[in-house]
Amino acid sequence: MVRHGATRTLRRASWILVAVALAAACLVLALERRFAALTADALDLPAGTRVWAHRGTHGGFHGADQALDRAGENTLGAFDASIARGFTGVELDIHFLGAPGFIVKHDPDQPDELRLEDVFARCGRKVYYWLDFKNLDDGNVDAVISAFRRIFDKYPVLDRVLIESGEARPLAKLKGAIPGLKVIYWIEKYPPGKGIRPFLRRTRERATVAWFGFRNVSASFYVSKDRFLRDFGSLGLYVYTVNDAALMTALRAAGVRVLLTDLDALPDGIRP
Repeated sequence: MVRHGATRTLRRASWILVAVALAAACLVLALERRFAALTADALDLPAGTRVWAHRGTHGGFHGADQALDRAGENTLGAFDASIARGFTGVELDIHFLGAPGFIVKHDPDQPDELRLEDVFARCGRKVYYWLDFKNLDDGNVDAVISAFRRIFDKYPVLDRVLIESGEARPLAKLKGAIPGLKVIYWIEKYPPGKGIRPFLRRTRERATVAWFGFRNVSASFYVSKDRFLRDFGSLGLYVYTVNDAALMTALRAAGVRVLLTDLDALPDGIRP
């Protein structure tokens, strides 16, 4: 009796495992189909790759072998300089601090000197804005939605704003709450290797993009290799931070939509 009972339990467990495996396989296939159907959000810009100013044009790049001088980054002066140089877009870092709103800075311990509203008031519709949202999360997303609604009611820049975050769930909630808002899902790693761990990491990132319906993704130029560019080629590709003319040309040929650069003047043949 004990042996027969154990056999029935084992069979039942085996069938459950088979059912779970089949359900997981069906879900993965459905997500892959959804992923394949996704396309990039439209931008009101001429076709081709654009190069935008990383934290504004602040004169901080002095060569690949030199440390970046960050003194003038994320300032109104840097954004003014970007517009004067003909850049069609700027990237800036933001933190949401509750009642004070959105503060423009890269590091949490930097001074709270510049508000996002001040940037919109100054630059208006002269450029596009890639907002690297440093602290979006499930805990603040409802307040973030309310704050952005107030800002977009005051400043007509909604169609020129792209909000970037690696926090998929609150980013998708933010996108869904504000019609017309464009978001960029940040992919930190996308290993190209053949092992099971790289495969699972790539599958997870594609599944995340498909599940939440993200149409734009971003990554560093270290990550933006052949496999990444091929797998996400139908989406809007946003790559940072590229200061080499040959790499700009190669990424442009691969279909990258927007590149960020620290350069104050672009190489010949590269459009801002």
